[in-house]
Amino acid sequence: MPTLDHSSTAPAAPATPANPRTGERLFVVGFIVVGLLGPIVMGERYPFSIAPMFCQQPTCYCEYVVKGPDGDSLDLARFQLQRVYDGNPVGLGVGVRPPETLDRFGEVPTEQLIREHLQQLPDDAWRGLPYVDVEVSVIGDVDGVHVGRIDERSFTVRVTAPGAGS
Repeated sequence: MPTLDHSSTAPAAPATPANPRTGERLFVVGFIVVGLLGPIVMGERYPFSIAPMFCQQPTCYCEYVVKGPDGDSLDLARFQLQRVYDGNPVGLGVGVRPPETLDRFGEVPTEQLIREHLQQLPDDAWRGLPYVDVEVSVIGDVDGVHVGRIDERSFTVRVTAPGAGS
């Protein structure tokens, strides 16, 4: 019976790299490089952003409530009064263009500005409404220690639908 010589048919052992963690290190270094250069090279591409988070220091903001003639609250987005503030300057760092709104974190609009804004809206925003009441609650520093509603700056304004008379 012939003898088999296994020494020549044995598979060669796989070559091991000098350092088995080289791939992990390359991945970490690559991730850091992309994280640092991504916003500069690519601009606004998720998950990278050129916007500095919370760089603004607003001292107040407004909460809006829109009520119809029957006293029921209406959708703020219908009247472009919804809040889209995410800690970035408006239009920076969102990746997509946010919906239009009068709300600007840190700013209090005047009654006249609210009237003008609402009367420029398309007719479908006013569908079935002769007027709306907009309650503007200004939230900010109340006494140097607490944050809450500032009654002296808060107000309600009635806005008549365009074409409904004054």
